[in-house]
Amino acid sequence: MTEAWTEEGGAARAVEHLRAAVLRRRPIPRLTETMALSLDQAYEIQKRLIEVDLAAGARRIGYKMGLTSPAKMKQMNVDVPVFGQLLDRMLLQDGAPLRREELIHPRVELEVAVILGDGVDPDRVKTVDDVASRIRAMAVALEVIDSRYEGFRFTLPDVVADNASAARFVLGSAFVRPSKDVHLWGARLFKNGEAVGFGTPANVLGHPFAAVLALARLLAERGFPPLAAGDVVLTGAIGEAVPVEAGDVVEGVLDHAGSVHLRLV
Repeated sequence: MTEAWTEEGGAARAVEHLRAAVLRRRPIPRLTETMALSLDQAYEIQKRLIEVDLAAGARRIGYKMGLTSPAKMKQMNVDVPVFGQLLDRMLLQDGAPLRREELIHPRVELEVAVILGDGVDPDRVKTVDDVASRIRAMAVALEVIDSRYEGFRFTLPDVVADNASAARFVLGSAFVRPSKDVHLWGARLFKNGEAVGFGTPANVLGHPFAAVLALARLLAERGFPPLAAGDVVLTGAIGEAVPVEAGDVVEGVLDHAGSVHLRLV
């Protein structure tokens, strides 16, 4: 039975449950099993969840996009993507070890990351070309997602409240100039030397830069801090997320942008 939402009580309880899952490394039932959540309320929970980290000294260094592929949108019955926030503690060095015990049930996605050289104002930035002019560099990236919910199962409000399953991310060491042809570049994901995924960044809203533009609009609509110079944007998964465990070594490769590596210990 779901309970009525109250701005303070509902949000506070949700944040408490999600933080407990992270700290204890144990999944929790979906929030929507015990409270009715709208998308607006879910973003409010996300905002408060991250505010706790910021108050403890963490820095927001960018954003991530989710549900950017046609298949994911159809699966979740949505026509717009969602976003989460990236904190400095989530960033790993290329090839650095990640302790499996820090997470609940991690999965890895291959993505294109952009580093902004200028802010992206959706009132002025209207096209992919406009976005390209605001990007300082691009890199291939691995995102480690880790839903805080049992069985990695959730509704749309659940995943938004859970900061879009953000956990860790790694940027490749080769930063390249922005290219409007990036959506055509081949991308491959390997686990323990075996190919487990391939595709092109065109699977990300047709073009990764379109994901940046969509993000700028969503941030403005929902009252979140806008994209600024220096921000990192993970534009969305090129293919399926791959489960990983201790001992696994993951490599992502993107044509013209080199490779990125992660090992779990």
